Amino acid sequence: GGAAGREERMPATALRTPIRSGGDVSSILETARSDAEEGRQMEAEIRLRNALKMDPNSVEAMCALAVLLHSSRKDLLEAETLYQHAIRLDPRHVESLCHYGQLLREKYGEHAVAEVFFKRALEVDPYHVETLCNYALLLANSARDAPQAAELFQKALRVDGSHVRSLCGYGMLLQSQRGDYVAAKGMFQRALQVDERHVPTHLNLAVLYQDYLKDPGSAYAHITRAMALDPANPWLAANAAAFAPVPPPSTELSASQSSQAATQG
Repeated sequence: GGAAGREERMPATALRTPIRSGGDVSSILETARSDAEEGRQMEAEIRLRNALKMDPNSVEAMCALAVLLHSSRKDLLEAETLYQHAIRLDPRHVESLCHYGQLLREKYGEHAVAEVFFKRALEVDPYHVETLCNYALLLANSARDAPQAAELFQKALRVDGSHVRSLCGYGMLLQSQRGDYVAAKGMFQRALQVDERHVPTHLNLAVLYQDYLKDPGSAYAHITRAMALDPANPWLAANAAAFAPVPPPSTELSASQSSQAATQG
């Protein structure tokens, strides 16, 4: 499996849109944000749909619902429609520009179009950490663009040194583009210190240990942890078997082999 399969998807807790709606809608969005951060995705979705019924032009509610649907991979088509509508209503809405760009990259591989949206978001807010990270991830797979990707990751981490997606993404770049496995391991370990449940970091550490640091035991430990955290992860479904420990060759003869040896002896 390629590195893209081990990238961070949109986190379900990414409802970070600044709340600027009216009083009732504002309180609903705050509660929905808490629901999402505590893993109550269904409750969050219901609240956000209610908020849009109360205020069909609430860009914050549109974006928050789109992020929820996007992060859970529940309905990317509806998420796309919501992002587009939010951007039509507010062409400078940073969260919608950022996450719509990410959806375009993930769903369609539309890197050039995604880059346009990331640049638009950074024109509004040059220090928007999610956009810096998403733009860096877009560039990181190209050796030509790796230096710019590194600068974007570094800028994101200067703004927020505990931003897990940037720590993980920068670790991937250090590993794949620079071959600096010690520094990559350090980034991944920092990410897990912030969020031990971060599945992409476990997956990347597993690959690092297996393929580069030649430590299959540690690799398998991270694969096992990732499987416990996200049993339906598609990258794991395709690749986990490659990390299964290989039993050492037996030095003892089986009972049947022993009896045959005795008969022949």
